[in-house]
Amino acid sequence: MPDVKNTEDFGELSVDFEFIKFPQIGQFTSSDSKLTKIWQVADRTLRLCSGIFFIDGIKRDRWVWAGDAFQCFYMNRYDFFDKEIVERTILGLRGELNIKQHLDTIVDYSKYWLIGIELYYETFADKHFLKAVYPKLKKLIDFSLEATDDNGFIHERKGDWIYIDWADFDHQGPLCAEQMVLARALQSVIKVSKLLNKDSQKYERHFQKLRKNIDKYYWDDQKHAYVDSYESGKQRVSRHANIWVSVKSYWWRF
Repeated sequence: MPDVKNTEDFGELSVDFEFIKFPQIGQFTSSDSKLTKIWQVADRTLRLCSGIFFIDGIKRDRWVWAGDAFQCFYMNRYDFFDKEIVERTILGLRGELNIKQHLDTIVDYSKYWLIGIELYYETFADKHFLKAVYPKLKKLIDFSLEATDDNGFIHERKGDWIYIDWADFDHQGPLCAEQMVLARALQSVIKVSKLLNKDSQKYERHFQKLRKNIDKYYWDDQKHAYVDSYESGKQRVSRHANIWVSVKSYWWRF
């Protein structure tokens, strides 16, 4: 054990620090000092998790997870509005054209990536990037639809993970919240396809069938809510599917 009091025993130490500077576009202050502090901490956290990509955190995984990145895409709009980091993260998540498993092995994370492409265009209006990633978008939605049944509901395949925020659901049969996410992702695919003058009829048909069957199989008239599973008979209600559909007036129409 070296003598820690003698610093000469250690020689020299150098550290490489990866740093990408982001502009301070967004500002927030409030008469409520606690609310202002929350903004400051959130801004600092987002910046620590931003560099080459948006990562999930600086202490644990330090990984590019599609669910975490999806939230960062939104906050980027209001904080530093950096286009390049969104593009790098989108490309880093999706990888090669051909796909054999969902992003991060999580079924819903693939859907967030698809919705994120629409969000990217809404934010930056760059059709050139949209055109570049469209083949990957199409491959991913087609890969997802391969695991759907006659009702249009998506199921887990071997190696898949239905995540939806690690919640305790009634998991018997296809999960309602997952169908909501798929429906929203289909809307994004349809919108992007139309922006690029691509044929979207296949996705429109699937969306309409899915929308109809979600209401048919999951809506509970007595509870006035969507249940997790229609197969188990438990009629259990959790927040996730109903949060997704709380903005149905905005996204349920086509």
